[in-house]
Amino acid sequence: MTSPLWAYVNGVERMPVVLVVLLGVPIACRLSAHEPSEGMIGFALLLVVCALVGAWQHRRNPRSLRSILLLFQLSGWPLALAFAVFMWNVSYLTGTHELYAERLPLLIAMFAAVLAIVSAYYIAFWRDGRDLYEALGARRSRGSISPDELHQLLTFKGRSTRMLAVMPVIVGLSVPITMVIARLIDRNIWELTVFVLLTFILPPYIMAVLIARRFLQSRYLGASDLTVG
Repeated sequence: MTSPLWAYVNGVERMPVVLVVLLGVPIACRLSAHEPSEGMIGFALLLVVCALVGAWQHRRNPRSLRSILLLFQLSGWPLALAFAVFMWNVSYLTGTHELYAERLPLLIAMFAAVLAIVSAYYIAFWRDGRDLYEALGARRSRGSISPDELHQLLTFKGRSTRMLAVMPVIVGLSVPITMVIARLIDRNIWELTVFVLLTFILPPYIMAVLIARRFLQSRYLGASDLTVG
């Protein structure tokens, strides 16, 4: 297993560790604010278990393309949901949680609208994604694909996605920026807008990519599988 594909996949398998660290922040925020934390802890455990299941099923059948693609889904959705609850719980420290809780239906509607728009965009116009699954579908007749070839396709011929590269920066900056704004600006629509922007940049993006990938997989691969090797 000398192909860079396996290092790439092994990195995804470490998602449970990433989730434990990422979800530890909102849990700590709730504890610091003396808010009930049982629900958040249970939700965090559910996300970590989901990622663990993804890693487990892949290790049972590491040469299966469908197993690799399922690993991405079972790791990506917990990551997106972890980001979604990140700023929501940090707002306990900023003293603005009540403002957001009062407008929860509006926030949910905005989130759903952004997710629908971005998902539709990726399904209809994501050229790299269509190229990937068209190439995988074209290999159904021979039933296999080499690890190096798959790695090239999954990473879009070696190009890293810009959003994935800047995600840690966005998350890192969102916390201090929101805390500063919460202190400088009275509770009004502008603060709510900043919260929405900082919170809803990453989760809908990740979810939309996952939705598009699943749609394209169903369209071009169907129930077929490929052996990686």
